[in-house]
Amino acid sequence: MFSSRFLSASLLLIPIPTISAEWVLESVIRGTAGNPDIFGLVQIVEAANGTVTVDASVTGLPDGSHGFHIHQYGDIVGATDGTAAGGHFNPLGVDHAGPDDATRHVGDLGNIESVDGVASYYKTFEATDDARPTVVSSMPASVVGRSFIIHADPDDLESQPTGNAGSRLAAGVIGIANDQGETDPVVEHIESEDFEDPPALVCAIVGDDNVVIGSAMIVLNDEGVASVTASVSSLTPGAHGFHVHQYGNEYEFGVASEVERDLGLTAGHYNPTGVMHGLPPTTPRHYGDIGNLEVNDDGNVLLENAPLPGVTNLRHLIGRTCLVHAGEDDGSDPAGNAGDRIAAGQLGYANPDTKIATGGDETEAPEDESNSAATSVTARLTVALYAVMACMAIYL
Repeated sequence: MFSSRFLSASLLLIPIPTISAEWVLESVIRGTAGNPDIFGLVQIVEAANGTVTVDASVTGLPDGSHGFHIHQYGDIVGATDGTAAGGHFNPLGVDHAGPDDATRHVGDLGNIESVDGVASYYKTFEATDDARPTVVSSMPASVVGRSFIIHADPDDLESQPTGNAGSRLAAGVIGIANDQGETDPVVEHIESEDFEDPPALVCAIVGDDNVVIGSAMIVLNDEGVASVTASVSSLTPGAHGFHVHQYGNEYEFGVASEVERDLGLTAGHYNPTGVMHGLPPTTPRHYGDIGNLEVNDDGNVLLENAPLPGVTNLRHLIGRTCLVHAGEDDGSDPAGNAGDRIAAGQLGYANPDTKIATGGDETEAPEDESNSAATSVTARLTVALYAVMACMAIYL
């Protein structure tokens, strides 16, 4: 596991033991509209003793200090400026402060410093810190499916409600990293009443050239079963396997300027019940077996209200990956022989005002009952909007 403190210590040839990770989360940081050069990775490690380490490597930021926070929604779909992420994640309902203050938002990480376009952040929060951003040890403060935001200005660590840190330069959803061993932070603690039940999940689907090409939203339908709506463009015509995969990271954590995308890290289809793979309407099948995207001659596809039988609680899917394959899912076990993995995005808490417009009715996130103060935005996503987003050229 990469650690920025190892780099600084290695100059003195001082060996530092690697943290024994119990649970790991990861986020891919990409620039918002107008900031195509920003890219980074953030890793959260919660050790068995409850300490939490946040480690970040980011390139392309303007030099200086930038407010760095965890925000309430894992939603980079609802607005291209990062505002769909809402306000700071604040399940304790307290005032904003600095990361060393005892009373603060769980999302109050302080600032990240950029020098010559290279930024890093490393901080360990002790197990006795009730406001630490946890994975599983304190489920009300679990940040699975939330988002990181990097702001244009410094966080002054005092101004309410968010430190006067300015606009949002970059954002990333917090997913479950493929670094858990035999543990799975959501499944293992899925029955905890303290873990906020997501009313809806959303993801931005990013192509293999690191350009946003679509989005997907998952809600519970009238029968209480998970239902997927997706709008995607810039695909080759024909059928493309479309699934929820087990893990929510796209890169092996490391220095942002040196990593390469590897969608193999998402592992196989999400299949906690251990059944065989199948195509709709086969039941039972993997929880992640959405089926195929039938792409038209223009490279666009609208998938409306595709059910996921057996999934009756969206906690199962949060922090995982929606993934598009190069070829058709033929229904064969174990994964449909669908070919290369060409586009993906992490599933996070949806902002209640985010909507995905398809050829029929709009799919929108149900009302959120979270206790965190947040500013929502209204957004309507269509295939035309994704053409605009592709023109933004959000490249690595």
